[in-house]
Amino acid sequence: MLVSLNCPTCGTSLPPAIRPEYCPVCTLQGALAPESVPPPVLHQVGDYELVEELARGGAGVVFRARQTSLGRQVAVKLLLAGQFANTATRQRFTTEATAAASLRHPHIVTIHEVGEHEGQPWLAMELMEGGTLDERVRPGPMPPHEAAAMVAKLAQAVQAAHDAGILHRDLKPSN
Repeated sequence: MLVSLNCPTCGTSLPPAIRPEYCPVCTLQGALAPESVPPPVLHQVGDYELVEELARGGAGVVFRARQTSLGRQVAVKLLLAGQFANTATRQRFTTEATAAASLRHPHIVTIHEVGEHEGQPWLAMELMEGGTLDERVRPGPMPPHEAAAMVAKLAQAVQAAHDAGILHRDLKPSN
């Protein structure tokens, strides 16, 4: 008689033929985690030479890049699923990039260009140096006056986006 087991990691009941280390639930979660998806293997998209990966999230990978025609440093965001993204995901990426490109505000990065390279959607934007808020507060809290000034700038940027009918939906210290 075969006995079913539970996955020691997630507790899913496994059929007798499945060994716990091959739990389909854990395997799928691992495969879908942003860290497990390798960045697209590209060195150039459009006029932009990708230099180094700066960040990655659930939807995209951001690279430091050099715009070859102007010799300037920019950030290039690639859609994580790349050429394998479904039509709705690709359309949302383009729509969000186009909406963001319409904004002009001192506390919102400027979108320079949106494109596609060999089926890989991308956008080029202003490179913001200095790290994320998450990195800034990791050593300890900010002085109150500095935190208040940052919150004021953030509120102004969010208000400008809202005034243009844009809702960010992913504001967090690591962005």
